[in-house]
Amino acid sequence: MNDGGRWVFEESGARYPFEKIENYELPRKRDRFTRELLVQYLSEFGISPFFDEFYVTSPDSPAVLLENCKRWPNPAPEYALAEVKAGLPWKKQ
Repeated sequence: MNDGGRWVFEESGARYPFEKIENYELPRKRDRFTRELLVQYLSEFGISPFFDEFYVTSPDSPAVLLENCKRWPNPAPEYALAEVKAGLPWKKQ
């Protein structure tokens, strides 16, 4: 994370079985969480944003246009991956 200053590497929450935790102790911060590791972790959740097919729309997988129409409440709502895939955050409440 870089929040306007130096890069920091932090972790929180329960670890997933597929995590390569040995990387988190590497001396160079840029080696702790690489692009390859990101691709691997995302694939564990069925997400592949680095492949063109991920962005192809169809009736089964329509595109969604997001607009920032209002401020989120504080704290912002949290959604599970399955809820996001089901479109819950965009359904009118």
